[in-house]
Amino acid sequence: MLKGQRATETPSTPGFHVVRNIPEAVFISDHNQKLYRSGVGMLLFLVKHTRPDLSNSTRELLKVMDKATKGHMKELCRVIKYAIDTKNKWRRNMYYFNVCGRQFNRWEQKGN
Repeated sequence: MLKGQRATETPSTPGFHVVRNIPEAVFISDHNQKLYRSGVGMLLFLVKHTRPDLSNSTRELLKVMDKATKGHMKELCRVIKYAIDTKNKWRRNMYYFNVCGRQFNRWEQKGN
């Protein structure tokens, strides 16, 4: 899903906000909904530990954890692509660690 998309300057589409309860909305399948929840959970982890720049877009995506549409899934892919493409911008004050075989960043503890 992420291949073929070009690099972006912002984590989410400018002006993006989630609107719930759209009567004519077509929701994603249960399998894709599980992937959506997993992706948003990954973003929550990054926001908490290393990437505060992703907080607004992640907050918007959190609003539809139960009923996401294809547009929400597309926006999730955009945020994840932005996080991957800009990982070197945050490398200076971070170190790497592994969680469940995935490599993540964490802020260095300074002082104390």
